[in-house]
Amino acid sequence: YGVHPFILLNHHDDLNSLFTLTHECGHGMHTHYSHGYQPRISAHYTIFVAEVASTVNEVLLIHHLLKEAKDTNVRNHLVNHFIDKFKGTFFTQIMFAEFEKITHEMAQQGKPLNAQVFSEVYENLFREYNGDSLVFDEEVKYGWARIPHFYRPFYVYKYATGFASAI
Repeated sequence: YGVHPFILLNHHDDLNSLFTLTHECGHGMHTHYSHGYQPRISAHYTIFVAEVASTVNEVLLIHHLLKEAKDTNVRNHLVNHFIDKFKGTFFTQIMFAEFEKITHEMAQQGKPLNAQVFSEVYENLFREYNGDSLVFDEEVKYGWARIPHFYRPFYVYKYATGFASAI
């Protein structure tokens, strides 16, 4: 509070980096205005609200890029990028949230949890969410281990709900 927001980003001068920068700028502007116009006691906000602000920025970016793009191939690339982003931010995050829900329920029931159990749950969900038409490597079942957000329980669903609110 009282200090302007900072953005830490590994920028690669590509479309993904542009969307990431735009997303993080949404967080930065949200913080700037929240801290600038709210007293300290009410300047903080929930993760859900933060994700709405940042994903609205991404939606504004895609609208701008599509409006400015004259080349059909560029427009097609942008639409494909946004569809991929929609899948990743909406469906994949919901799958992650379901993984968390299932494994937390297992823990509450006193069932043992280990890497093998996590991998089985994750693989079953991956198959359910992606269907039979997708061919994937056996290693996909270890995908749960690469998600740092799982150290903050029930964080990931807020990406999906924030994105749904933003669009």
